[in-house]
Amino acid sequence: MTEFPDDRDLQRAISRWSQGDFVRGDHAFLWGFHPDRPLTEASTAQAQDADLTLGFALAGSEVKGLTVVSQTCDILRSFEERPFVQVAPLYEMQDEEAERAVQRRSYPRYAFLPNLGGSRLVVDLDRIFTVEKSMLAIWDRQPGCSTDDQRRSLTETIRRYYTRPALPELTFRTSRSQLARISLAAAKPSISHSLSA
Repeated sequence: MTEFPDDRDLQRAISRWSQGDFVRGDHAFLWGFHPDRPLTEASTAQAQDADLTLGFALAGSEVKGLTVVSQTCDILRSFEERPFVQVAPLYEMQDEEAERAVQRRSYPRYAFLPNLGGSRLVVDLDRIFTVEKSMLAIWDRQPGCSTDDQRRSLTETIRRYYTRPALPELTFRTSRSQLARISLAAAKPSISHSLSA
């Protein structure tokens, strides 16, 4: 059984964490699903043994680490008052160019952690779940950011993820068809180009 510090030392251990700090290694990412209609490979594999006591089942998959995405002010509040934090899994991008695209904020789903730069590991903001703060006391904390500018940038990335506008499906379809027409038009040689040739 894991030994936890007393309340004062527990709060002190929790207070070392900030938004963007992470733990590496094999950890579980958990989510709820219904076994009669699983949507992922992992939940499908676990559906047969699922327990519906809570009205839904829990599925899990192994990830390369977890990042705290709760705001630092919420992490620092007393665990008696605010016992939970939100964490998101670390996800390995397919190559360095994809990692650089995350750093440029080209993929709103992902957040870049400067202290993981070059590892191709980024934060997957689509897969956030909740844990009790006592977990922070036993995890090996690694800082995700080193400077205030890096912390502000990460906070802005997470804020953008939650505040991006929801576009109606019709707008999305229209935008895709307009982009396709623009791409086709750009690929055709123009009249002025063919006259000057």
